[in-house]
Amino acid sequence: MSIVTVNNMNIKINHYLSVFLLFLIFFSVFSPPVLAAKNPKRIVVGAKLKEYKPPANRQCDIKVPKQYATIQAGINAAVNGDTVCVDKGIYNEDVLINKSIKLSGRKNLKTIINGQDPNAQGAVAITANNVTLEGFLINGVGTNFSQTAVAINGSDSGPVSEAIIQYNRVVAGSGEIALRTVRVQNSIIQNNILEGNNSPYVAALAGLDGVGSTNNGFINNTFIGTVNAIDRSDTGITLDAATPYSLVKQNVFNTSGGLILVATNNTSIVNENNFNSSTSIKVASTWGTPLNAENNWWGDLDPSDNIQGSVDYTPFATNPFAEN
Repeated sequence: MSIVTVNNMNIKINHYLSVFLLFLIFFSVFSPPVLAAKNPKRIVVGAKLKEYKPPANRQCDIKVPKQYATIQAGINAAVNGDTVCVDKGIYNEDVLINKSIKLSGRKNLKTIINGQDPNAQGAVAITANNVTLEGFLINGVGTNFSQTAVAINGSDSGPVSEAIIQYNRVVAGSGEIALRTVRVQNSIIQNNILEGNNSPYVAALAGLDGVGSTNNGFINNTFIGTVNAIDRSDTGITLDAATPYSLVKQNVFNTSGGLILVATNNTSIVNENNFNSSTSIKVASTWGTPLNAENNWWGDLDPSDNIQGSVDYTPFATNPFAEN
């Protein structure tokens, strides 16, 4: 073979290599990535209590019991914007948070508030804007549907705004509600274990006397315990999301008895929850147009018999989401 022929072959090979490399570069730049499609984000539902991190010592403006023997005394001494840090222990008292503060327990199952008066607003009651309640085991002491373990209460002059309830375990007294909000807006209840105890509701959102509640979220909570309509003629309800623009997302419902969830406004969204209860009716809507209840696990592969009223349940999860 002549030198000229060899050189021509080298030129052709180099030409093909160049074209091939340009082809690879083009597709690496302009082709969509496939990794995201093959590995979608893993959804994990329910409360994440182990992720709780209390404020660092330098972030605590008031310390209980180091500076004040009781939680209420610490709150009384605080000013708006303070962080009140509560060390591990048992606190037998009813707590009223009437200032814009953060109330933080040291460890959420070992910093314990035991309610004392069933007729108090709650074992813990919040009446101020911009309150954070976190890191406690809260035991209610009420015995009927008008009493609650944790209450967020607006007034006739306006709703409570920007409340954050997180990383707590709230246990209702026998026959009472674990958590109730009245005239509350723009607030978040997240990463809590909410336990019913023969309760008419485990959690209830309400707006009264024209002073409404709106834009509230229940996210990554675990609902457990028993639901029963004591002193009432209607069916017990685990979560009554009775406010417009509510978000109910990535919760676990393991309660027994009654309905699981009722939404009275189609502006609410109910997505990515595990409805594990054996209760037949899991979501009910009293609104004329469909409630968005897509992408939930209904406990079986036929959600049609798990709804009441106008509920859009398609598409739905065909397996339960992973749980914390």
